[in-house]
Amino acid sequence: MIRALCILLLCCMCSCGTVANLAFGAPKTNNGFMGLETRVYGGIQWDFAVITAFAEEENPLLLLSLPLGIIDFPLSFVGDTFTLPIAIKFSQE
Repeated sequence: MIRALCILLLCCMCSCGTVANLAFGAPKTNNGFMGLETRVYGGIQWDFAVITAFAEEENPLLLLSLPLGIIDFPLSFVGDTFTLPIAIKFSQE
């Protein structure tokens, strides 16, 4: 039981987009700046913002974050699904 809980916590910690969504809110889709409200599946929105920022700005430093955003996308999907009740509660307030 403890091992399963540790694996679950590790998976949630790996999804950086989910953590950013719960801590800071989801990024706004029109300009990429950080919003102030937690959104449902906002972790995926964070990862999408990271991936599209590379395509729009062509900054060499963003090249490092591109693979991380792609790898984190499915992890954030799982993390967002586990934290869905929390995100719904925060988005209704």
